[in-house]
Amino acid sequence: MKKLKARFKRIEKFVGALFSYLLAIFTTVIFALYCSGRVGFFLLIVVLGAPLLSFIWTIVSFRFISVGMYTKNKLVEKGKWEDFKVYVYNSSFLPVPEISVYLKNDGRVTLENNIISLNGVLRGEVMVDTKMFTMFAGLTEIEIEKIVVSDFFGVLKLRLKNNNPERAHAKDKEDFSEEAITLSKKIGVGVLPTLRDMEHEEDWLLNARSAAFDGEEPEDTVNDSSATFGGFPGFDHRDYAPGDPIKRINYKLSARVGKLQVRLDETQAVAGISMYLSNALRDDMNPGEPYIKNSSACLEEFLGVARYLYMLDFAVMIYLPGEESFELINDSSIEELREKLAFQKFEAGAVVDESILKSAKGSLIACVSYTVDSVIDMLKRYSYLEGNSVSVYVSSIEKGRRL
Repeated sequence: MKKLKARFKRIEKFVGALFSYLLAIFTTVIFALYCSGRVGFFLLIVVLGAPLLSFIWTIVSFRFISVGMYTKNKLVEKGKWEDFKVYVYNSSFLPVPEISVYLKNDGRVTLENNIISLNGVLRGEVMVDTKMFTMFAGLTEIEIEKIVVSDFFGVLKLRLKNNNPERAHAKDKEDFSEEAITLSKKIGVGVLPTLRDMEHEEDWLLNARSAAFDGEEPEDTVNDSSATFGGFPGFDHRDYAPGDPIKRINYKLSARVGKLQVRLDETQAVAGISMYLSNALRDDMNPGEPYIKNSSACLEEFLGVARYLYMLDFAVMIYLPGEESFELINDSSIEELREKLAFQKFEAGAVVDESILKSAKGSLIACVSYTVDSVIDMLKRYSYLEGNSVSVYVSSIEKGRRL
C-alpha cells in the first residue's frame, strides 16, 4: 500500500512539473512574439532546452556536493533526545538542486527525521539540526544510507554514490568555536546503561557470592594472634546489629556459625570475584529489537551486579570485550565501567576473548545476551580448572524483574 501511494505521489509530481513546463513554454512563446526575432528565438530555445540543462547540471553538481554528519556528544544518557547535525557542502558557485539525505540506524535509537531534504543549496555549507531518542544501552551507529539529488524540475532523481564527506570541513561558530570538523558517513554514539539498584538476588548471584568465599580469604588471616572468635583465627567479631556497615560483614565466618558476624576493626572484609561480559550472538541472529532489548538488559544487569558487589566490598575484577581487565576500586571506577559498557556492541560471530582463562581465578559471573556455543565452551573450560566456579546470567531468559 505504501509503495502504491509513493508511486501515485511521483506521478502526481511529474504531471505537475509537466504542466508547469508546458505553461512556461506557452508564456515564453507569447512573450517572444513581442520581442525581436533573435531575442525571442533565444528565449524559446532556452526554455525548450531547460530540461536538458537541468539534467546536465544535476550530473555536473555531483562533483561539488559532499554530505556528512557530526555529533558533539559521543556519550549520551538513555531515554533522552540528543542532537546531531547533517551537513551539506556545495563547493560550486552555482546552486545545486534538491538534495535528500536518507538516514538509518541499528535500532537502538529513534530518529526524529529519517530523511533530510534541502532545496537550492548555495555555495558553502548548510547545517541541519536533527535529533535522536536513545531507547537502549550500548553502541548505536547512525549512517547515511543514500543521497538522492533531484533536478530543478523535481522529475529526475539520481543517487549520489561517490560521496566523500572527509573533504568538507564544517565550521559551526556557535558550537565549535570555528574549529574545523571532519564530517563522516557514519557516527557512533555510546548510550549509557541506566544505573539501578538491585532489588533482590537470584540463585545465580547467590551461588557466585557463595563460591567467592571458598578457600582461605584475607578476612580469616591471623594478623593479631590475640584476636580470636569461637576458635576461629582472625579479628574480633560480634553479631550483626541493624545499622552496622554491610561492608564489615564477614560472610565466610557467618556461614560457619549460622548467623551474621561483623568485624570490629576498621579493615573491611574482602573476597574476590570476577565478572565477564560476552558480546557474541549466534551466527543466525539478525539485528532486531528483541536482540537489542536483550543486549541492553545484559549491559544494565552487568553494571547493577558489579556495583552491588562493590558496595558489599567484594574485590570485583572486570573483563570486557576489547578492553584491558580492571578492578573496581572506587566510585569513579563504577562510572568508568558505565562508560565502557556504553560502547559495547553485540554482534553475530563476535570473537570470544579467552584471556580470562589465564588471568582470572575463583568465582566468575558471566553475563551473556544469548547462549552461544563458543562462549559456553569457554566457560566450561574455566570451570574445569581447580578452584573455579561459573555463574551465568542470560538476559534473553525472561524471569520477571532482575533489578
